[in-house]
Amino acid sequence: GGQSIHLTTIPFFIDDLIAERWRESNTDWRTSSGTKDDRIEFKICGEMIATAKSATFFTNAFDLVNAFDTYGYQMFEPNVRCELKRLKVNEAIRESIKHSRGRKEFKHLNNGITLICASFNKINRGNESGIRIRQPGVINGLQTVKSIHDAFDELNDKEKDHFRSECQVLVRLHTRDAVSD
Repeated sequence: GGQSIHLTTIPFFIDDLIAERWRESNTDWRTSSGTKDDRIEFKICGEMIATAKSATFFTNAFDLVNAFDTYGYQMFEPNVRCELKRLKVNEAIRESIKHSRGRKEFKHLNNGITLICASFNKINRGNESGIRIRQPGVINGLQTVKSIHDAFDELNDKEKDHFRSECQVLVRLHTRDAVSD
């Protein structure tokens, strides 16, 4: 009938669908390779403020990407909110990750995340400090972690290298018995 038709295609690959299905259904502390494990390690960037039951520090945002790739939505089990996919805030997070300046200043522009855990202990990795966290649960920051993860997947190799070295996130960590409620 003389009408133009414009089509947009969005490819979905079977590997991506299988990985997403696993992320959504993992509830028993199994890694993406199927190994039973309930620990993650984060690099501590700068100083850490810590008590026996709580710690506050900056970590590489890439550690959060790795944690989500390893455990999927199991990390968000104690979070009372669900993922909200179409928020302006999520788009702003992804947009800031796309640019060198946004990655470098991310720790100043984002409120960070709050985790609860069964336990944690500081570790030394040569000349770097780290923290080992058992049964981590994001109780505030699901949108941040998921948006960072999705934005990282869209970066080219050079941008991913910059992200790994420069992008940091504030972490507030508490053991489950840090407060009575």
